Amino acid sequence: MTLIDGRHGDPENLVMRFGSALHSAGSAAHKIELGMTVAARRIGVEGQFFSTPTNLTASFSQGNQERTLMRRADPADINLERMSELTDLLDDLQQDRLDLATADKRIDEIEDRPARYSTAVTTLAFSLASGSAAVFLKGGVREVWVSCLVGLMIGLLAPIVARLPNATRLFEPLSAFVAAAMAGGIAHLVPIEPLVVTLAGLIVLLPGLTLTVAVTELATRHLVSGSARLAGALIAFFGLAFGVVAGSRLAIRLTGATPVIELVGLGRGAELLALLGAAAAFTVLFRARPRDYGWILLAGFLAAYGVRFGHHALGSELGPFIGALIVGVSGNIIARWRGRPAALIHIPGLILLVPGSLGFRSLTFLAAEDVLSGVQSAFETSFAAMALVMGMLMANMVLPPRGVL
Repeated sequence: MTLIDGRHGDPENLVMRFGSALHSAGSAAHKIELGMTVAARRIGVEGQFFSTPTNLTASFSQGNQERTLMRRADPADINLERMSELTDLLDDLQQDRLDLATADKRIDEIEDRPARYSTAVTTLAFSLASGSAAVFLKGGVREVWVSCLVGLMIGLLAPIVARLPNATRLFEPLSAFVAAAMAGGIAHLVPIEPLVVTLAGLIVLLPGLTLTVAVTELATRHLVSGSARLAGALIAFFGLAFGVVAGSRLAIRLTGATPVIELVGLGRGAELLALLGAAAAFTVLFRARPRDYGWILLAGFLAAYGVRFGHHALGSELGPFIGALIVGVSGNIIARWRGRPAALIHIPGLILLVPGSLGFRSLTFLAAEDVLSGVQSAFETSFAAMALVMGMLMANMVLPPRGVL
């Protein structure tokens, strides 16, 4: 099969479209650049590629002539279904099963496919994710139910903000304000720990995964993309912290300070149920296919019990490293065995390992003028993020994934 044929379209544009599709699926810079390089070589064009969270650039050369294409892009949310479909497309290109015209149509189909999950289902997923997070944050039954309510409110707020012009960038601070104000207000009616409820309600918005990806890009020498993503994560943390401080202060002004509640947790059985709920919520929020629920659930078990094993074996500092190593190797095994993208295991697993709540706590400590606790928590966040990155890099060295994505 001859892939370079003028009747079938522009091969350089196809590579660019493939990279843009990867970018819109939330792939990291090194994955996008590597995917575009493999696609270009298979199609028969020579090029160099550069990706950042807001830009995609490709420079193609043919003899003494060079052609540069650049596209402005917005930072994208994770879309595991699109990653899976792009993995299949790249495999078909490598196996010589596609020409340019068919590949171009496949990308059109992937990009034009309507959202799999409705707004109502996504809103319920916000609530379920928040309730599940409250269990892992050692909340009791009351904290779980109130966290579900806070998550539901944030899920209802998301489509409203999305429709308002120039309001999208205020979604995180506004959500944090609502979560903290609700938690503080309800704490005067029901004995709950407001910070746990606030953290659980905001768990989907915490940029811990973005922070980990940023550190990964920096560690793999993608310095521009890693720096930009790191800056974005910090801005998101600051926005959330501002909203929480404002919401908490409002609740205190209206109802007064809340008593301290001792948390005892709900035990291992509740954690198992929370993993089932979290996997269902992440299937929706990461826009995975329903049949991938089992893989996402497996990722959750590996992350939760891998990090616990690491804590017992090597201490709390290296627990995230062991958890990330187990998740990374497992994802690569799945990629080799089933031909699925390793991200199907890596991303849901990392979301339970990432230090988002630690980073959030450090900023709230600093906002409360508890500098020592804030600096200590910030150091713990940085160390945990690096431990996760080292675990993932070690996993790729021990057992590299067969596929590119």
